[in-house]
Amino acid sequence: MVYNIFVYVTCPKADRNCNNFEWTRIAKIESNETLTLRVAGLTSATEYRFRVTSYIVTENSSLYSAYAYINGTTL
Repeated sequence: MVYNIFVYVTCPKADRNCNNFEWTRIAKIESNETLTLRVAGLTSATEYRFRVTSYIVTENSSLYSAYAYINGTTL
């Protein structure tokens, strides 16, 4: 059984032009073998917030997990 994963990022905490901290999907992982994800294009020395959810498509519907949130600061 393969669980798919969506990864989202919101704009930097310090970005005053951010539109209500909208989430942007940056990855759709469709393999149980993927263990890491590198995100390009982030600003150095900036704090970002990520959210992750997994889902599986069954015969009759899609089942989603709750979101997990991760804060991180780029180098």
